[in-house]
Order: sequence, then structure tokens, then C-alpha cells
Amino acid sequence: MKKILYVLLGLAMVGCGKILDDIAPKGSITTGNLTEKDLGKLTNGVLYTMEGFVSKCWWDGDVMGEVFSEGPGQAALVDVTLMTPSTPSVLSRWQSCFTALLQINGLLESASSSSGAAAENAKKTAYFCRALVYYNMATRWGNVPIVRGITTSKIAISPASDVWKFIISDLNEALKHPATGASPFYVTDNAVKALLAKAYLWTGETAQAASMAGDVISSMNLLSSAESIAGTWCFGSTTQETVFSLANKRSDNAITLYPSVNDTDGSWNYGPAGDLYRSLYADAEGRTGDIRRAISFTDENEKVIVKFPNGDDPASSYQFVKNDDRNRSPLVVLRLPEMYLVKAEAEGRTAGFGTLKKLLETRYADISALEMPADDKAWEDLLLDEYLREFFGEGHRWFDLKRMNRLDKFKTLGDREYLMLWPIPQNEIDMAGSAAYPQNPGYAKTE
Repeated sequence: MKKILYVLLGLAMVGCGKILDDIAPKGSITTGNLTEKDLGKLTNGVLYTMEGFVSKCWWDGDVMGEVFSEGPGQAALVDVTLMTPSTPSVLSRWQSCFTALLQINGLLESASSSSGAAAENAKKTAYFCRALVYYNMATRWGNVPIVRGITTSKIAISPASDVWKFIISDLNEALKHPATGASPFYVTDNAVKALLAKAYLWTGETAQAASMAGDVISSMNLLSSAESIAGTWCFGSTTQETVFSLANKRSDNAITLYPSVNDTDGSWNYGPAGDLYRSLYADAEGRTGDIRRAISFTDENEKVIVKFPNGDDPASSYQFVKNDDRNRSPLVVLRLPEMYLVKAEAEGRTAGFGTLKKLLETRYADISALEMPADDKAWEDLLLDEYLREFFGEGHRWFDLKRMNRLDKFKTLGDREYLMLWPIPQNEIDMAGSAAYPQNPGYAKTE
């Protein structure tokens, strides 16, 4: 009878090439001996791993998107878009992806011969999580190896087009399995459709993107007060705008976001870039009174990001709302406002303007004077402004500029457009060989 990986937590992996060489079925049991409780534990183990994966990737889009400046505990951020095949963060992200994939594929193999609610939840969770990992890889590297199971074979890099097809296939497979619960801490159909909408947007399948985003929008409601929106990142939160969130209720090895931007010891790494203090949430043509400023960062004199509450007393620390447990705040992966922006972007200026206005009506004191942008470039500018206002500090900016091909918005990029694909880590090429792992264009000249 086929053996499966039963215990995968704690495996230390150094990259795809190394993972594929070193897999050993420690603690394996037969699929026939799996119980509902076993599958539940394996599923929780995958979500536990995803918490670490998501948190490690969290700040990339803000740092590289040039919307952060250095905080009191960080050296100056200079040329933040620059990467080489030996950049430590590039290797670190790559390793995190394949460590997560190892456990996800193990869960899929474990659940493949089982039935019942726990097996269905395991399959839905695994397909969704694998798609989420590959979404992060495709948007960074483009061409990556597609690892479909537990294998010791060398797997060559696949073209980005195949990677995107794999992502969409996994998400459609996830939709075939019922969700265990309606909480955003479970993988629901809304979570799957939201990630599908984002994937379709990246692949230019705009009708499908608008349809998937529309399905999510039709079943959820937007918040309309600063306090209720700010509660999204407080302990145990399941606000009505949260589509999918990792609960982060671990009793040890706390995963926290606030120390990077608003630590209680005064040594955080990042603050908002200087121009954003003055301009990001300022009144704009047709838009006044943006409620998101108060929940994003303090005034220009303090220069502190408050989006992720750091304690329980707003009067004595930099935060906007009370957070009962700052070390166990949820890691919010998908939020409803993004679906409005995705749908508006997919629909285009004429049809999408109405969709965008529905979101903005909950974010501003007054948008009655807002008019449809005169041309497509102005429409992109409006969308990018709203993406940044809504998702400042949530790692979106670099990816939004890349997807919309608005490289003119970068200050440090210059003519180095090759930096819109991350380099394949050099040590991975050394292990797998350049034939299996060809380097992305442009990086041979940077070493």
C-alpha cells in the first residue's frame, strides 16, 4: 500500500533542488490507516506553514514598490528594486516556496484516497494553498519548476504561461470540494474565487477576472467606518471584509507584523516614504475625506505606520484601535476591497468606473464630484492611487505597477526593466544546472 508523508512539520529545506534530493518519508503511515482526526491535523499543519510563508513574503511589494522609508531600526533604503542571483532575500523567498509546497503536496497525497468532510477540506485547502504559493512565485520569477507531488526527480523550470495554467487549474479543482465552514479562517469558495480573479487579471483573461470578483462582491459587504476597517488586523478578527485570513492563533513562535513598522521598543524597520505623509491620503479631484489615513499612519511629525495594532491601549502607543493580543493578530491574505479594484480594472474605464465608485463611497466622506477619467492612462492612475491607499503596508505596490506595466511610477528603476522578474537564486542553478534552471534575462550582467 502506498506510503504517504505523515509528519512534515519542522523539515528544514534549502531549495527546490535540495528538497527533491532529500525527501524521506519519516513517520509515514498507510492511507488506509488515516482517520478524520489525522487529516484535520495535517490540514492545520499546512495552514501553520502558510502563516510563516505569507509573513516572510509580506513586505516585498512595499519595500520594492518604493512606498517605505527606513525606520529607526533600519539602515537607509537605497535602490530597493535592485536584485542579483546572490541576494539573500531572493534565496529566502525561493526556499520558503518549496518548503511550503513539500507539505502541501504531502497533504494532497494523504487525502487522495480518503473521503468525508475532513478529506474534502484537506483537498480544498491544499489546492488553494498550492495555488497561492505558485501565485507568489509566478508574480516574482515568472518561470519556475512545477512540483505536483512528492518526488525525488529533478524538475526543470516551466514557462510562466504553464505556471499560470497550473495555478488556475488548482483553483478550479479547489472549487470542486465543499468548504468545511464559512469563517474566513477556512478556505471557502469566496477565497478560491478571489484568488482566481487575481490570477485571471494577471493572465489578461479580464472577463473571467470580473466574473470571479463579481461573485465574491455579490456575497459580501463593505465596511464604512475607520474603526471597523482597522479591526481587520486585531486578534481573532473576522470582519465582513475579510475573504481569507490565516488565524495565527499559535501558542508559540508568534508571527507578528507590527514590529517591522511600529514596534513597542522604538526600533521598527520601516515607515512611510516621505512624500506619502503629505500626498497619499490627501483630498484629490472629486474625492475628499479619505477615512483610511487615520488607520494607516500617523502625522508627518511621528511618521509611524499604525495599520497593524501593537497593543491594547491606543492612548499610550502608536495605534488606532485596541488589539487584545498583538502577537496573534490574523494574517489577512484576501480582502473584499481588492475584488472591487480587480473587477474595475478588468472591466476597463467605462464599465469599471461604476464598480470603483461603489468602493470609494465607503472610503471617502464625499465623492459626489468624482468624474470618469478622460483617458485610459488617467484611469490607470486613479486605480493605482486607490490600490495604494487601500493596501499600503500589505505588500501590493510593486506587483500592481508590474501587472499594469506602469514602470514610469518607479523612482529608482531607470532602464533596468529586467528587474521586473526576480533572478533565479544562483545556488539553485549550481545544484540543478543551467539547462534545467536557466537564469532570467538581464542578471548575467549584474554579478
